[in-house]
Amino acid sequence: MTTRLLGHTETDAHFLFTAIDTDSSGTVSVDEFRTALSWLGLATARAGEMIRLADTDSDGQLDWSEFLRSNGFDTATSVADESRVGAKPTARSRKAKSASKK
Repeated sequence: MTTRLLGHTETDAHFLFTAIDTDSSGTVSVDEFRTALSWLGLATARAGEMIRLADTDSDGQLDWSEFLRSNGFDTATSVADESRVGAKPTARSRKAKSASKK
C-alpha cells in the first residue's frame, strides 16, 4: 500500500515530514504518524502496519528516504539532504531541483 503525493513537490513532502516529526528527531514514529492521521480526521488503527510497510530498514520508524519512497518520490534524485530534515529548503536545493526537471 503506497500513498502517493500526486501533484506535490518534494518541498511539500519535506514540509509534511517535518510537521509529522514533532520531536524533530529526523524520523517519524508510529505514535507521530498516528497523531498526524488523527489530526487529518483519518483512521489511526492501521498506523503501525502502514509504517511497517514503508520501513525498509526495520527500525520501527520512517526516516526521510523511506518517507520519500513511500510517497512515490525517487530518492536517487532527491535534492533534500537527509541530515537537513527539519530545515527549510534553501535556494541551492530549489535550484538543483529546478535543474533536474530540465
